[in-house]
Amino acid sequence: MNPQWATTHPSDSLRYGLAALSVRGPGFVVPVDTPPAHPQTLQRLLAVGPPAVPVDAQQQPGHPVLIGEVVVQRILTGPVPGGLRTLLGDAQQVVVDDPWVAQDFDEPAAFTRFAEQWSG
Repeated sequence: MNPQWATTHPSDSLRYGLAALSVRGPGFVVPVDTPPAHPQTLQRLLAVGPPAVPVDAQQQPGHPVLIGEVVVQRILTGPVPGGLRTLLGDAQQVVVDDPWVAQDFDEPAAFTRFAEQWSG
């Protein structure tokens, strides 16, 4: 739990979560406002190893991202200016066959579109 979630960056919340775990990597980081990952996407990322970012056919980066011990340790040391994205600048970009990998649900209409297509 990040008690200052309203005034801090999402990477600060990630730091709280990582600090509560004894595992230091590799692991997936999945925002709460993204579709579930296809198993093939997870397998492709694991095959490449951390750090890795899935990208769709249009080269748009998405989630989940795979981080390893180096990124975990950097997050644990304190604030990350620019957030997790700055730590993934040199990450391997992995093209995946997942049309939803670069989507998020920042607005209710985005989730509605996803739900209609996912179930259809």
